[in-house]
Amino acid sequence: MKFRMEPCYLNALVRYSKQISIPYLPWYQQNWNKNNGRFESSSTALIKLEIQITQDLVRMESVTPNDGGCLDYISSKLAAQGFVNETLTYGRVKNLWSVIDNGGPLLVFAGHVDVVPSGPIDKWEHDPFSGHNDGEFIHGRGTGDMKGGIACFLAALEKLNPKDLN
Repeated sequence: MKFRMEPCYLNALVRYSKQISIPYLPWYQQNWNKNNGRFESSSTALIKLEIQITQDLVRMESVTPNDGGCLDYISSKLAAQGFVNETLTYGRVKNLWSVIDNGGPLLVFAGHVDVVPSGPIDKWEHDPFSGHNDGEFIHGRGTGDMKGGIACFLAALEKLNPKDLN
């Protein structure tokens, strides 16, 4: 089972996809090499960070209702950016509510880290909780829904000051 880890960057919370034309995203125009289909310059560090965070999250076995440590991991990253975190529990499921008040309008990101059971591990090309990177794909449970999206959001936050979002 393979899921492609697509590069993304926070630009009004627009997630980049190769199928979307890029003229309205000048950051991508400046850094996307059409010849080899790769990002260059400062974007390389961001993509490496996204991949690392995705792998970290995938390696945490967060089969519903357990979060496998994902919420603590995310909470620590957000706290480092000045967010105030609160864990809310509904039934057996924990939720993370993180807020940073900059006095401006709300910018909301919603996601989840729970995954369905992997089924027989021998049916997987790689362990479903390995986060294996073969250079083209990140393999594992949650890469496409939704640990990869959370990784993009967290990596983008590390490249900007959330208090400036206004």
